[in-house]
Amino acid sequence: MATWSKDFLLEFIELFRQEECLWKAKSKYYYNISKKDTSYRTLSGKVEEVEPDATRDTVVKNINNLRSAFGKEHKNVIKSLVSGARAEEMYAPRLWNYNQLLFLCDQEAPHNSTSSVQEEEEDREVNLLLFYCTSLYSYILFI
Repeated sequence: MATWSKDFLLEFIELFRQEECLWKAKSKYYYNISKKDTSYRTLSGKVEEVEPDATRDTVVKNINNLRSAFGKEHKNVIKSLVSGARAEEMYAPRLWNYNQLLFLCDQEAPHNSTSSVQEEEEDREVNLLLFYCTSLYSYILFI
């Protein structure tokens, strides 16, 4: 991804966003292997424009890098919102493509918890994160 221009990366992100089966856990195609293969081939074709030897693994690695970087930034944004910081103290994302990746906000696959107390705490945190994520995403769309 180091050789990708910002314009190309934005095009890749938009194409990735359109392939909901790869990121939207509530999509009816999320567990459809055939649909995912088709989506990865589409993304691989795009990446081959700048990396002729790109493979599905290249695409998966780049998607994981994007998701990881976004996740770290988003976690800091949410922590700042939840902390009750004043507007001037709010964490401002440093990731230049943060706004373009906001569609990933609440798309993590669910995981199992070990206790009901832990589940209640996680549910409360997830609901808070979803609220802030949805609010932030709506706010940015209307700016």
